[in-house]
Amino acid sequence: GGMMVLPLYMQIVHDATPMESGFMMLPMVLGLMVASTMSGLVTSKTGKIRIFPVVGSLIMAGSLLLLSTINADTELLHVMLIMALLGFGIGNCMQPLLIILQNAVAPQQIGVATSSATFFRQIGGTIGVAIFLSVLFSTVGGNIAGEFKQAVHEPTFQSALKDPKIMADPVNREVAESISGQAKDGGIFAKIEDDSSILIDMDPTLAHPFKAGFAKSMSSVFLYAGFIGLGSFLILLFLPKVVLRAQSAAAAARSEAGGVPGH
Repeated sequence: GGMMVLPLYMQIVHDATPMESGFMMLPMVLGLMVASTMSGLVTSKTGKIRIFPVVGSLIMAGSLLLLSTINADTELLHVMLIMALLGFGIGNCMQPLLIILQNAVAPQQIGVATSSATFFRQIGGTIGVAIFLSVLFSTVGGNIAGEFKQAVHEPTFQSALKDPKIMADPVNREVAESISGQAKDGGIFAKIEDDSSILIDMDPTLAHPFKAGFAKSMSSVFLYAGFIGLGSFLILLFLPKVVLRAQSAAAAARSEAGGVPGH
């Protein structure tokens, strides 16, 4: 659920379009693919699989905690490197955990176990998205206000408010009116929470407090997600050793039923 905030971070803080933010998620996808392939190859050769979700959950939690340190001024490359690490952690958890589950139940129950795991993963993701987005948008207003209280005392921000060229733009002028209390219905502060694309047309100096406020709220989401990831790591430490089947589920089912084992 916490990962759903990343595209918002790209769009709001780094002025990316929805398509660009999708491409910016590729490092995480690449990390996931590398980890899934690597864990599969090692498991097929050694038969050892328990280590992957344990280490993967720790990497995932650490990556989320690293993401909680980013702000509006963090370099995009730095964020993408953390995203790749996050994808690597997730890749070491998803498929190995599913294989462990399939080997922990009777062959006849593999279909039920797999569908149940998919169902509960989707339910957990839905709940996570709802909770984390609630945290984000319930705190962003206060964080933006706090950033503006600091910004109004900075010389560069004051210069931008007094610059005729900057104030000639209606969006920038509305920022000045909102700060002075002249705007109606909350002014730009109310609009920005409903339509963050306004930031693209805003002067960078005036837009920075908005971006900083959003980034601060997003950091809180990553922090909470990181603690949940640490909880999953602690739980997976008690994961029992699983012996993988040497034959397919269908062959194992026939063997248990007294049939001829398949190959």
